[in-house]
Order: sequence, then C-alpha cells, then structure tokens
Amino acid sequence: FERRYPGADGERMRAAMVTLIAAICAIFYRHADSGERDAYERQNQTLGLIEPTVRRVLDEAIAAERWSDARNLAAALRRNLIQQGRRPEWRRLAAHLQALVPDGANGDPPPGRESLWYLMQEDRIEDLVRIHSLAEAAWLQERSLQEVRLEHTHIENPGADQFAREVLIPQLRRMGEIRKEQRHPDAVRHYLEALQIAQRVQSAIDEQRIAAQLAAFYLSQEPVDWNELRHWLTYASELCPPYDRIGQAQLKILDGGIALAHSQPAEAVKYLQDSLTGLLPAD
Repeated sequence: FERRYPGADGERMRAAMVTLIAAICAIFYRHADSGERDAYERQNQTLGLIEPTVRRVLDEAIAAERWSDARNLAAALRRNLIQQGRRPEWRRLAAHLQALVPDGANGDPPPGRESLWYLMQEDRIEDLVRIHSLAEAAWLQERSLQEVRLEHTHIENPGADQFAREVLIPQLRRMGEIRKEQRHPDAVRHYLEALQIAQRVQSAIDEQRIAAQLAAFYLSQEPVDWNELRHWLTYASELCPPYDRIGQAQLKILDGGIALAHSQPAEAVKYLQDSLTGLLPAD
C-alpha cells in the first residue's frame, strides 16, 4: 500500500477506509437494536467477520484524531467482544482507549474527544452497575448527562435530532434504570424526559422501549400502581410491531411479572418461556 499509494493519495484512501468501516459499524450496531427478526444474528456475524479490519481501522482513526469514527469503531468492537464472551479482551482495549480520553480537572471530557469519552463513560457506568455500585454509577451518569445536555444545545438540526436519538435518549434511559435500581422515585422523571424527546424526534422504537421501562418501574414499586402500570403497558403494546422480537419479549416479561404479582407462578413461567423462545435464534 505504501509503495503503490505514496503521499496524499495514500492519506485520502486511508481516510476513506476509516469513513467506510466506521459507517458499517454504526449501521450494524444500531440495526441489532431494531428488534427485526435475525437483526442480532446479522450484526454478530458481520462484525465478527470484519473484526480484524475494525481493529486496524480503529488504530488509523486514533492516529488521525477522528474521534467520532473511533467511537463507532470501538463501540462495535465492545459489543462484539462482550457478546462472544471475550470481556477480558475488551477490558484490555478499554484501558487503552480510556487513557486517550482522560477526565479534565473538573471531570469534563477532553475538548474534541467527547464522542469517545461518552462511550468510555458508558462502559465505566455499566461495569459499576454490574457490581451493584449504584451510588457511584448514578454520580458518573449524572455528570455524563450534564455534558450531553450541554453539547446538545450547541448542535443545530438535523444533527441535533440525530444526537438526541443516538446519545441523549440512551443517556436519560440509563439514568432512569440506575435510579430504578436504587428504588428512587425520580427514575420516572428521566424516563418521561426521554419519552418527550423521542416523541419530538419521531422515534417510535424509543417510545416503545421507554414505555415498557415505565411499566416495569411501576411493577417494581410497592404497592404496585396498577393504573400507571396498565397505562404504560398499553402504550408499549400499541407501538410494538409483531416482528419486533425485543419489544415483544419486553411485553411478555412484563406479563410474567404481573402474573407473579397476582400469585400465578405457572402463568408467569409460560410468559417467560415465550419471551425466551422469541429472543433465541430459530436454530
């Protein structure tokens, strides 16, 4: 490559390769969350096939300081490695990436590298949630959410709507989930803010997922607020197409939880088995 494409020609081709592979990673990463039949398998197989290329191109993106592309490439590697049970490999790569986006004196992201910093913050927070260190996870999530809100105000449409779908809504949903795990009632506030944004940017899939999260929140409360639970369960059900296996599984899990709350364990088991059948590949 160096002999055939010296100088500026080589730089242009390397830049094109970074753009192409980062775009492929971003598309397949989001496609898996669509809930469409076989979407998860297509994502897993495709990213698995191009993993060596993604690793090489990630190095190119970092060398060129193309941080948004680096974020998409790293996010795809993270999902692929964790899905394949290769978490130690991801942890080694994450340590390298984290060193590239150190927190500033006030805990702020390094200028120009915000996109990769958000990914690494998300990774740190999810690790804290996994070990149930919820107070620290909530603190980091709140700090990250403040940065995301600030960045969102500086983006003009249509980029602002895309940023809201890809960054702000997931951040708010994660904050809601952490607060729910802490059994804190202000989880609802974060879910509702995410829902309002999803309605504004016309993201039906986000609306459906958030409505299901709200139903799960009310199911987890003692005593259960059955009116709120039924409202959000109906909302989530009406927005969920039959082909959306993630959304359909969420609804069946909620039905199972409701059956358990009504002391109907056999019915709950059936709902949960149905949710697993819908989620697992056909083979």
